[in-house]
Amino acid sequence: KKIDLINILPMLKNMGLYIYDQITSRIGNLNTTAGYIQTFRVSNNKGNVIRKDDYQQLLGDMMVAIFRGQSIDDPINELALAAKLDWRSVNILQLYRNYLNQIKAPFTRTKVNSCLLKYPQHAKMLIEYFQTKFDPDGSFGSLEYRTQNLLPQIREKYINGLAEVKEVADDTILRKLLNVLECTLRTNFYLEKTDNETFISVKIDSKKVDGIPIPTPYREIFVYDAHVEGVHLRFGPVARGGIRWSDRPDDFRTEVLGLVKTQQTKN
Repeated sequence: KKIDLINILPMLKNMGLYIYDQITSRIGNLNTTAGYIQTFRVSNNKGNVIRKDDYQQLLGDMMVAIFRGQSIDDPINELALAAKLDWRSVNILQLYRNYLNQIKAPFTRTKVNSCLLKYPQHAKMLIEYFQTKFDPDGSFGSLEYRTQNLLPQIREKYINGLAEVKEVADDTILRKLLNVLECTLRTNFYLEKTDNETFISVKIDSKKVDGIPIPTPYREIFVYDAHVEGVHLRFGPVARGGIRWSDRPDDFRTEVLGLVKTQQTKN
């Protein structure tokens, strides 16, 4: 089917592309349309030529994921170009950005987006830290080696790079993102899934998260996907729980925190 420009131009813009023009070619005969080829002439948003060999796969895979509903049209998709991150890596950053929003970090999603795009090298290091900590690939070495050698090296490089950050708010955001990553204990990201399973869950040691609202849970599991988010809060190693639908998309953790606090009082 031919894609209407109103549906694709915002997506291309969020991927960091500058669109010069577009040509649509219909494929078929006089009676039947087999399909369309839509050709866009683009550069990056600074007007520079994009190297096809470096970015065609990254950008193509991201567009397919968005059209399939596996990912969202999001301003930080520009990190595909700015930091050479694939769409699944961008999903990880979306998860942590949204988690900051839920714990009432004093910054809007727009501000966090702006910060990540301003410092794409730090966004890339956050993904490197996540991969080094959780990827089961044996090439990273043992858990002990990662913990004692690789992760401290990435952290030191990340913190040293903050010397170049000019705005206090950006510095705070980047430190908070690293802090939550350091407090992440487990993830399902590397488990085998079907092509349609794109959800990510992370288990967080809540008491170590800087500035988290009180009461502070013992652990929490934050779940993120293109069209759903959720959180499970627990105040001890063994805890009962339930499922609740929330109509507070930017504030559901506060709602759940109130419910679990009431349950603690009853207990």
